[in-house]
Parts: sequence; structure tokens; C-alpha cells
Amino acid sequence: MNIKKTGENLIRSSLHSGPILGLTDMISRHLAYRNNELGFKIWLRHFFSTVKDSMLKRKPVIWTSIFVPSELIYAMGCVPFHVEIFALIAAHLNVSKEMIHAGEEEGYSSDLCSCYRCGAGLSSRSFFPRPDIIISSSHLCDGSTAFFRNMARYYGVPHLLIDVPYGDGESAKNYVSGQIRDVIREAERILSSKFSMDKLEETLAISNETRRYHERFNKLREHVPAPFSGANALTYVSAMIFMSMGTYDGLSFFRTLCREVEEDIEDSRPAVSNEKHRLLWLHQVRPYYKNTIFSDLEARDAVIAFEEITYIFWSPYNLRDPIESLAKRMMENINLGPIERRLDAVRDMVKKYSIDGIIHFSHWGCRWSSGGAYMLRSYFIDKGIPFLVLNGDCADPANYAEGPTKTRIQAFLEILESR
Repeated sequence: MNIKKTGENLIRSSLHSGPILGLTDMISRHLAYRNNELGFKIWLRHFFSTVKDSMLKRKPVIWTSIFVPSELIYAMGCVPFHVEIFALIAAHLNVSKEMIHAGEEEGYSSDLCSCYRCGAGLSSRSFFPRPDIIISSSHLCDGSTAFFRNMARYYGVPHLLIDVPYGDGESAKNYVSGQIRDVIREAERILSSKFSMDKLEETLAISNETRRYHERFNKLREHVPAPFSGANALTYVSAMIFMSMGTYDGLSFFRTLCREVEEDIEDSRPAVSNEKHRLLWLHQVRPYYKNTIFSDLEARDAVIAFEEITYIFWSPYNLRDPIESLAKRMMENINLGPIERRLDAVRDMVKKYSIDGIIHFSHWGCRWSSGGAYMLRSYFIDKGIPFLVLNGDCADPANYAEGPTKTRIQAFLEILESR
């Protein structure tokens, strides 16, 4: 069965026959017909559970950005709904073009990140659950701040913004911690429920255990040849990092990934059969609609050995100071602050994963990541590591040009092969 075509047909038909039923049908069919590793199925189970809990309003729904720790939302007894992830699922199911057009009809500029244009379109067609609250953060993505503010007006619900400053000193940490406390108090008032600090500590303890397996998973990926596909990491591992931290699904997922990768190493099942080149993928996303980028790399025996998005930048939570630890988690992001912070992390990835080439995916509409691409490129070119700045789009196929993209990748690989 063609899952993408099935998903496309279900979404289109559900525009007229009930979007909740159509979306849940789509996910259940996706789950039933994909024959994949257990880790992948855990991801689908968690995604499906999120869809059901949010669409059927089994719990209060909090729309949130991917840069707000999900542990905070779970500790509130709510379900986090990540618009960005659902927009990328729409791209995978070949309906993002139509939804992006619907978003632009709502007044969203084509210069805006396609995740939010697609999200606006999906929202206008009633595919998304009505939020009880929207919680977002100011750091890394200006587009998300404006988008969530607009969505709060659209649905007539409160928008709680956590403002994360550029610096990371003690006063900055106190500033962010104070805002998290304010968000908790305001959420208690809106939802008429008492926040449990014990529940937060329990959630952070689960997250710490999950982080331990995530760290083990990353360590296993240092193996040569690479035992895990970067394309998969950029698809569902990254989604679980944003969606599931603080849940038993997240813990089970990373524990399972470790076991599966250990078995693949033991049984000599590499991600690419004749690995010659180990690449690092920079930026949070990849194109999620149909494209040939990863198959073109694999055809030339190149593997994405690691990705920036799966790098663990945050410290384990201190359960004695849970609010401060959440603030610290937000402020430790490698893309916050001066470019040297990101550069140090990328250097660490290059060393750990024996990287001999770097691809920076410059997603259209993303200012913070693309803005630093050429500074990183200059540094690594000087160090003798080929560096490709690959322009593209994660959700809008109109911004993907297959021919020029193939040409640039081939030229990049020829540089690697000539060394």
C-alpha cells in the first residue's frame, strides 16, 4: 500500500467528512501498514496517542513550540501539541502544498517558515484541536512567536510567552525561572487545576533516565560504519526529542533504539552497505516531502553519521531545583548566544563521529540557523573539511529544485572522493 497516497486521500476526504475521524484513521492506517523496527512503532504509538488525546480533548491541550521543554506540559497534566511536527507530517503525506496555500490565503507571507504557513492552513481547515492555552518561547525562532500570538487571537485563548535572553548568566537564569513560575501560576488559574511540584520532579526524573539512554544511543553511533540512518534520526528521533521527554514512551523509545542499534552493530548491519564518507547534517530539519537527497547520498556510499538535532546540549535536571533546571535547559541550547557556542558543539560532533564532510540544510524562512551557515563553512573549509550549504525547504515542495540540488550534492561528493 502507498502510505503517502492513502494519507493524502484521507486528509482530502476528511475535509468533507469530519477531520478528527479522518486524521485518526490516517494515523492508524499508517501504524498498521508500516513494517518497521520497534523503535519506529513506539514513535508512531506516541504520536497516535497525542493525536487522540488532543483531538478528543481527553486532557487539556497546550499548543507549544518545540523549544519549550515538553516536561513542563506533561507535569501540568496536559497534552503538548506541536504544530511544527504536525506540519511536517502533512509534508510527508503529500498535502503540505495545499495546506500552505490555505495558510497564505489566511494572510501568512510566503517569506515565513513553511511549517507555520502549513500549520495555519491545517488550522483554518479544522484539522487541529482547539488549544486551552498556547505556551511558546522567544528564543531561536521569531516566526514562532508571531505565529503563536496570531493563533491565540484566532482561537481566543491566552498566549503565555517565555522570554529567553541572549545571555546565560545568573540574572538571566533567574529571569527565565521567574517566567516559568508565572506560566505555571497562570496555567493553574486558566485550567482551574493545582500544579504539583512532585509531579514535575517525577517527570524530570523520567526525562533524566531517558537522557541517559539517549546519550548511550549517541555513543553507539560513533561506530564505524554508521549503524543508524541519519534520515531516520531527522524524521522520528528528532520528533521524539521534542514530543516525548518526560514520558514513559520516550524512555521506552530510547531504550529500544539502544538495543536495536547494538544488535545492528553486532550483526554487521550498517546504515549504508559500503560506507565511504561520513557526513554531519546541520540544522533541525530535512525536506519531508518526496525528494532524492538521501538516496543520492547513499548511491555514492555517503551516510549521515550524525545530525545537530540529536546532539545532547542540556545537563541532567537537578531534581532539587526543578524550575531552575527547566530554565537552564532552555538557555543551554547551542544555537542561543554567540556563534562560537554552536561552533564548539559542531567541532565536538565532527571529532566524535569521524566526520569528513558537512551539509548545512538552510531551510527557507529560518533566520537563526541559516544566518550562521557561512561562518561555520568558512571555519571548516579552513580546516580542510568540505562544507555544503544546501538551500531548501522542510515542508514546501515549491522551494525544492531537484535538478540543482542533485548537481550540488554530486559536486560536493566529488570533492570528498578526490581527497
